[in-house]
Amino acid sequence: MTATGDILLFDTGKRLFFLDINSVECVMEAEDVFFMPGLRPPVMGVVTYRGEPVIVVDVKEVSGDTKTLDGPYTVIIAGDGKKTIGLCVGGQKPSVARSGEPKISNEEETRGGRGLKNTEVNGSPAELLNWMELYDETRKILSERGARK
Repeated sequence: MTATGDILLFDTGKRLFFLDINSVECVMEAEDVFFMPGLRPPVMGVVTYRGEPVIVVDVKEVSGDTKTLDGPYTVIIAGDGKKTIGLCVGGQKPSVARSGEPKISNEEETRGGRGLKNTEVNGSPAELLNWMELYDETRKILSERGARK
């Protein structure tokens, strides 16, 4: 992502996050995220997107917020054509910041191995949510689930 690219901003109540708009397939509202036994946080469960199951991650859990989410849920479907993940942001509605609107600094400090990078958007602290790292973490959680059987 460049500093002049469009971004999707979303607030979990505790932190402001953003994604490169090119990685966002859609933003959907889900009445329910279907629970799958044996999963651990940050994985919440599954939603259906275009007839296919998509694993959903609780972004509040990733950010360290312990508040329980209640539906309906806003789920950002992020992907690159090969990998797809759902990012649950609770009931918060994300907003699009068009090219040139936000001023984004390029600080590269990674926190906690969770794919979050510190930066500023319009002078407010914000974190790039690296959905690909969350996807890889989710795959690891799912493989651990299968190994226990």
